[in-house]
Amino acid sequence: MGATICTSRLPIPMQIHQTIGMSGDHERLARPLRVAIVGLGKIARDAHLPAIAENSDFDLVATVDPRGGWRDHPAFHSLDHLLESGISIDAVSICTPPDVRFGLAARAIARGIAVMLEKPPAVSVAEAKELERRAVASKVGLFTAWHARMAPGLAPARNALADRTITSGRVVWREDVRQWHPGQEWIFGEAGFGVFDPAINAISLLTAIDPSLSMLRSRLFIPAGRASPIRAEIALRGSAGGTIDCSFDFLWPGEPLWTIELSTNSRTVTLEEGAHRLAIDGNPVNLPDGDEYGGLYRKFAHVARRGIAECDVTPLALVERCLTDGARFSTRPFGF
Repeated sequence: MGATICTSRLPIPMQIHQTIGMSGDHERLARPLRVAIVGLGKIARDAHLPAIAENSDFDLVATVDPRGGWRDHPAFHSLDHLLESGISIDAVSICTPPDVRFGLAARAIARGIAVMLEKPPAVSVAEAKELERRAVASKVGLFTAWHARMAPGLAPARNALADRTITSGRVVWREDVRQWHPGQEWIFGEAGFGVFDPAINAISLLTAIDPSLSMLRSRLFIPAGRASPIRAEIALRGSAGGTIDCSFDFLWPGEPLWTIELSTNSRTVTLEEGAHRLAIDGNPVNLPDGDEYGGLYRKFAHVARRGIAECDVTPLALVERCLTDGARFSTRPFGF
């Protein structure tokens, strides 16, 4: 028999958190949280702003972006300008490129402002853990927002795999960078993560099933003149030594493919459309409508009101290893 991956009784890493106490501010616990969005890129406009608008726990009071603001809300070119403005805020959602998230989050935490970090939460595990240390010391809420884990297929997929042994796995995560990140040159910079910016969603789902996954091998295909990969072929080893093969591609034409297939000796579980569709042994499972960012903001309200540091770095640690230790191959130049 080949190597296997044991998934029995594995905890969902997102539930690992550290309670850092209550502030005693009953008024803050009762009223809507005054939140600011820092970084008004595509994900903020497509996902964060609508989720805030639909959540009565939050009141959007300002935006921060050097390129402009959002509708009639007060707009600032920098977080420092907002902090100096006199506008009271309880929380910030940081949706900037990863390389500046640490500094922004550190300044917010120092002011007692709860922080949500878009994925990936920082450039490195060391940065993310330092933010967690500061949040715990300051009794300030901190939330690493792995939105794919809010997809409706994850929990039933985990249940279907509970107390079973995975014998093989295949991940296909392919999309067109020009569609999902148009003109965003930063994504292929030193701190941009390249194809792992979307692929970390797949990693976050996998590590919710098996948080002990490790890198077996990594092949990175990097366009000439760029610093981060546009394609990657990865093999991951599970907690019992089995292998999950992953194919990540940022130049995929047409409809995206976001699929995870995991097989045991007696069962196959397939997650499609980023875990919004689920099949067990080829039979579709009825799922509720997905509301990933709505789920994130419901969770963030809890974190912010109660001063909880919920900082899961498991997906980031695995991606960091793939990027640091992967074999690198040069490919033809890429341009938007």
